[in-house]
Amino acid sequence: MRSYVALSGRDGAFGWSKAAGGDGYTVAFGGLQAGETYTLPTGEHITADENGRWQGRLSDSPCYVARGSRVILCDENSLTWEEAALLLRPVPKERVQMGSREEKTEETTERTVYRTRLNDSPIDALPAVAWPKSLNKIRACFEKGKPRRVLPYPWRFVRVPGMQGEYLIGCLTENERITKTAYAVRAKGGLLQPKGLNGYDYVRTDTGECYWMLLQDVR
Repeated sequence: MRSYVALSGRDGAFGWSKAAGGDGYTVAFGGLQAGETYTLPTGEHITADENGRWQGRLSDSPCYVARGSRVILCDENSLTWEEAALLLRPVPKERVQMGSREEKTEETTERTVYRTRLNDSPIDALPAVAWPKSLNKIRACFEKGKPRRVLPYPWRFVRVPGMQGEYLIGCLTENERITKTAYAVRAKGGLLQPKGLNGYDYVRTDTGECYWMLLQDVR
């Protein structure tokens, strides 16, 4: 647990969190829009007071804070603004109808798209593995993104849809569960680390391609 976390802000917003005695964090935000509602990564909503402030106690330090579909605050030591925006996106659902015309029942299902095959199996198909709920939005990218080979199998990568440039996301499957995730940006300009990629490592893959990459364990 980090004892103090400073969040970078947009539109005049600022924030910080401090480890409280025992479990949890004391969290404070300022520079918000008075009376407006904001969303935390847990899905919890908070409302700024008349002075554009909010203070409270949370079980974990938020890695981002959003107003509607826009990320306003970001813990840049944990993830980039682009990653925060990716996590904010809703998981796409496809509505299908079950039953006869006389008895119509609707339920929501997730759509899997099958593409390039490896050893007669789709390399980007979602296998029967345990996907934590925290990875639902990453899982959605695998349904829509174009597969790319970055690290050897059982790593799987896709190009993040809607993102400019070569921005990839990957996951590692071990013992029928997702154990690691990876964010990768195609390296340009040698070893000079691009702005906003703090915490990323320079990785040369077995194909000779180079990426700035952030590996994270799945809890």
